[in-house]
Amino acid sequence: GPLPLSGCTAFKMTADPSKTPTDETNNIFSITGTVLSAADGTVEFLPSESETDHLGVYYFDVQFLDARGLKCTAGKSKLTFEQDITKT
Repeated sequence: GPLPLSGCTAFKMTADPSKTPTDETNNIFSITGTVLSAADGTVEFLPSESETDHLGVYYFDVQFLDARGLKCTAGKSKLTFEQDITKT
């Protein structure tokens, strides 16, 4: 089921070419999310065009602070950015 987000704050999605980066040096972006529905556990992340202008596979995680102020990781996965076919 959905993760209830009541009291949770500071949602952040960070992407990096390494699955296990040692630091933030190579992050392609780290963006703040907007809670669309705390009850449904829905958070929206909208990276800019320049933040997604990277061809290849990247790894990301989503973290937030829970109601007690503890950092939690909501999920990890990978993103694949491909070149557009349509140019106009």
